Amino acid sequence: MLATTTTELPDHRYRLETGGCPIEAVMDVIGGRWKALLLFRLGKRPARFNALRKSLPHVSSQMLVRQLRELERDGLVRRTAAPDSPAKVEYAPTAAALALMPLLIGLRDWGARHLLGLSGEALAARLEACGWPPLPEAMAEAGDRADDGRGA
Repeated sequence: MLATTTTELPDHRYRLETGGCPIEAVMDVIGGRWKALLLFRLGKRPARFNALRKSLPHVSSQMLVRQLRELERDGLVRRTAAPDSPAKVEYAPTAAALALMPLLIGLRDWGARHLLGLSGEALAARLEACGWPPLPEAMAEAGDRADDGRGA
């Protein structure tokens, strides 16, 4: 039988109570260097630690553990451990993390267009090759028509 850990979520309302913006609270939760990539990978399917480690080879094991613990603490990742020896631990996105997926996909697509200069077709081909969700048609058309904001 698998045991799922539950943690008490931190109260991020302090940001609003001290005059902050909800974006500050969101960045507290997903602002770690590797958190968005972890959430993006877990959004496809739950994964064990070693699979996550292999998918992010530039992240040290210590940093990966830290980022996963913070995501779990903030209610975005559910850690499930089987009482086997050695323990089998799986990480899965919570409903809150899945609600972030459209935003993460939007960030991915914005980065591909505005930072990497990919057209809608090139982005769609790259996404298909990587097995990631495709770019919504409306966004692809809008991105191809939009000025890239870098000037002439």
